Amino acid sequence: MIKVAIFASNNGSNFEAIVKYFKYSRNKKIKKYNLQFVLITNNKRAYVILRAKKLNIKYYIIENDKLDEFLLLNKFDLCVLAGYMKIINEKTLKHCVFINIHPSLLPHYKGIDAIKRIYKDNATNASGVSIHYVNKYIDGGEVIIQKQVKLDKNISYACYKRKVHLVEHKIYPKVIEKFLMSLC
Repeated sequence: MIKVAIFASNNGSNFEAIVKYFKYSRNKKIKKYNLQFVLITNNKRAYVILRAKKLNIKYYIIENDKLDEFLLLNKFDLCVLAGYMKIINEKTLKHCVFINIHPSLLPHYKGIDAIKRIYKDNATNASGVSIHYVNKYIDGGEVIIQKQVKLDKNISYACYKRKVHLVEHKIYPKVIEKFLMSLC
């Protein structure tokens, strides 16, 4: 069995895209290893909990100060940050491999509200998505993959944000699949 913990704090669209990608995957090697997902959230009111219920995924509401204990008791092969709005401390990072997705071409626009800041600044050189390993620095880990998203100043912020999320939903599951295949 391969165990993956997905961390999310709010909406959870990336969580849903990842779970559905694997649920409907035709990859026989991945299916053979009985992939098990769990959701970890720090927000008891997060919409992602409803998504987890609909997808029949077990979820846990855990505060950051209890995360080490939880990860010690529940070994995971991969921890995936998907809109998790808490900083993972260095001690916690030692329990598992953590990856994260960020809506900019890192190292540009690290931190929160990157999409909004990029749009406001019309920063075409930073418009895109990065998936990276998590380290002790915010959005500072080694980049695994980046994909540019064209920023057209003639579209609304809502349209631009949707474009970024569509790219996230497409590439994040594939990066996770590649990592999991390396475990098989």
